Amino acid sequence: MPKTPDRRPSYDELAALVVRQMATIEAQRKTVAQLEAMVDRLTSRIAELERRLGRNSENSSLRPSSDTFVRPKRKPPVKSGRKRGRQPGAPRAGLAMVETPDQVGEHVPDACRGCGKRLSADDSIGFARRQVRDIPLVTVRGSIARIGTGVATVAG
Repeated sequence: MPKTPDRRPSYDELAALVVRQMATIEAQRKTVAQLEAMVDRLTSRIAELERRLGRNSENSSLRPSSDTFVRPKRKPPVKSGRKRGRQPGAPRAGLAMVETPDQVGEHVPDACRGCGKRLSADDSIGFARRQVRDIPLVTVRGSIARIGTGVATVAG
């Protein structure tokens, strides 16, 4: 019913309006409660799906074939600040040169590798000391053992 500026609503009209508004508010409360329940259900479902999505063969009992094509991101190893390899001041682990070698030999080339000119003893520019460690060749030796009256050869 249209209201005119000079007419005020009656008590009955105001009471009917309050009843209608209370019914609307109650319907809205029910809708809000339903929506809150749905939000709770969906939030727990999302959390479960995210937990499942984060599983792979490294952090669960899943087979490696069930892993997705994206590899899990690994944290880079913590760097110590040192360079790779032997550190300055660390003891060397190489083989030391012997004081008295079993053999000493000179290796003198006949000609220059660059120009092909013949070399003489006067063309020497110095010596370099090198050490070669060879594992001795293991060979099979035969020995003769007398057994009874016959002779037998035993390899060993």
